[in-house]
Order: sequence, then C-alpha cells, then structure tokens
Amino acid sequence: MLLPRSPAYRSLLNQSRTRYYQHHLTSQRRCFNDKPFPSPFPNRPIAQDKKQTLHPSQPLDIPVTIAPVQSPPPPPPQPSHKPLATSHSDLESNATPADSQSFILAPPPAVYSEPTLPESDTYAFMIRKHHFDTYRLLRALENQGFSRQQAEVVMKGIKFKLRESTAQLRNELLLRSDLENESYLFKAELSELRTEIQIMRRNDTQMLQTEASIITREVDALGQRLREDVAVMKNDVTLDMNNRKNETQEEQKAIDMKIQEINNKFTIQLGEVRTELEAVRWETIWKGMAGIAVAGFTIGTVGYLLTRFADHQAETARVEKLKRKKLLKEEARQSGAADMEVIY
Repeated sequence: MLLPRSPAYRSLLNQSRTRYYQHHLTSQRRCFNDKPFPSPFPNRPIAQDKKQTLHPSQPLDIPVTIAPVQSPPPPPPQPSHKPLATSHSDLESNATPADSQSFILAPPPAVYSEPTLPESDTYAFMIRKHHFDTYRLLRALENQGFSRQQAEVVMKGIKFKLRESTAQLRNELLLRSDLENESYLFKAELSELRTEIQIMRRNDTQMLQTEASIITREVDALGQRLREDVAVMKNDVTLDMNNRKNETQEEQKAIDMKIQEINNKFTIQLGEVRTELEAVRWETIWKGMAGIAVAGFTIGTVGYLLTRFADHQAETARVEKLKRKKLLKEEARQSGAADMEVIY
C-alpha cells in the first residue's frame, strides 16, 4: 500500500511527470522536425534523405532552396493609420491574411516539399504564422533601393532568424495552453493515481483484515492445541509423579526394613558386647580382689617380718646398752677405787 508521503509514492509521481514531459518535448520536437525552417540562402541545396533535429543549444541550419512565388503584382500600398507593431502579438494582430499569404516559400517539388500538418497541432499552427508584416517589409526594402529578389532574401532571412529565436524560446519555455493542458493531465493522472492508491489501500486493508482474521483463527487453533498439549503433558507429569512417588515409597519402605534389620543386628551385637563386658568386668573384679588379697597378705607378712626384725634390733640394742652401763659402772667403780687408793 502506497502512502501519500512515502518514497514509493513520490517516485511514482516523478515517473509520471517525467513521462508527460518527455511526451511533450517529443511531440514539440517532432513538430519542428516535420516542418523545417527555410534558409535565407537560395543557392544551397538540401538532401532529401537527411533530417535535422531541433536542439535548443544548436542553431537551426536547415538548407533549402527557395524560389520566388509566381504571383500577380501586388496592389499599391494603402495608407494605414495603425501604429507600428512593437511586439510579437502586435505583429500578429497587424498582419492580414492577404499580407501573410503574399509571399510563401515555394521550393521546387524535386528538391524540397514542405509537409502539411493537421490544423489541431498547436505548434504547427504557430509555425505557419508570420512574426511580422512581410509585405510591408518587402515594400520598404524595395523603396530603399533593393531589388525584389534581394528584398525577399533579406525578409526571409529575418523571418528565419525570428523563427529560430522563437523556436529556441519555445523549446525552453512552455505555453499557457500547454501548461493548462499538462496541469489538467497531471491532475487527472493524480486523481487517477489517488483513486488507484485508495483502491490499493482498500484492497490492502481488506487483505490485511483477511490475513489478520486468518492469523487470529490460526492463533486460536494454536492456543487450543497448546492447551490440549499442556493438559496432556500435565496428566503425563501427574502420572509420572504418582509413579515416582509410589516407587519412592517402596524404596523408602525397603530402606526402613534394611535399617530395622541393621538396628536388630546392632542390638544383638550390643547385647553380646555388654554380656562380654560384664563377664570381663566380673573377671577383672575377681582378679583384682585376688590380687588385693595377695598383696595384703604379702604386705602383712612383710610387716610382721619387719616388726620382728625391729623388735629384735631393739632387744639387741637394749642388751648392748645394758652391757655398756654395766661396763661403765665397773669402770666407774674401778676408777673410784683407784682414786680412793690415791687419796689414801
């Protein structure tokens, strides 16, 4: 769909303008090529198999052979009170049919024949017009001393130069009628383009609506299918979870049974260990008591033996002490007796 300000719309509009301008220039150049301008040089021949195209930047150089028109002598000039023409419109308004048809280019048929254009062709109709009063200029040149052929050559040269200048202007500029015609065609094409764009937009809108409805139906179908798939997946997941839960419960029961068996084994082994510990403890206690008893007996025996030894030592010491006392007494007795003997 082409929007009014989109690049595609602008490119299409430029293409339509270029196409109309090319058609206009082609028709204009074809008109000038079909009716070439006469040359002011009567002795230069023209080849029948060559045609020159009009270009705005090149001067017109279309050689033709011009022959004077065999017509009756013109009537004497009538006094006219009209003002002198100063513009192209004044020249055209001052020119009369008799004056414009007094001298016409009539080349020999074997060398050049001027083609006739339809009356509907605007540019051909303008080309056939004269830009000034040719008869008056011809009479003025004759009055100045020019011969009839020289006056005709000068008049035709001026007419050719004017046609060349106006042809260049006509190539560069555009007539108001052509502008209105082109404007009308452009507006018609623009309205047609607008209608086509509206139709295309309407068709595109309908197509987009159809595609949107199709996409909506597809989305609804996909949503329904997705919900069904989600429900099936949920059921599958629930079933798998239940199966897994049952398997887990069975595995848990098996693990609990194994743990119970291990606990029973541990309890039995612990009882056996406790019994063995009690037996070892009682055995250790009995062995300890026996050791203590043996140790006590040994200690008592040793004490008794030591007591007897101590008593024996004490007795021996007392006996020796008594012996020493007796010896001391005897020595004291003997010393006293000796002293007495000395005294006495």
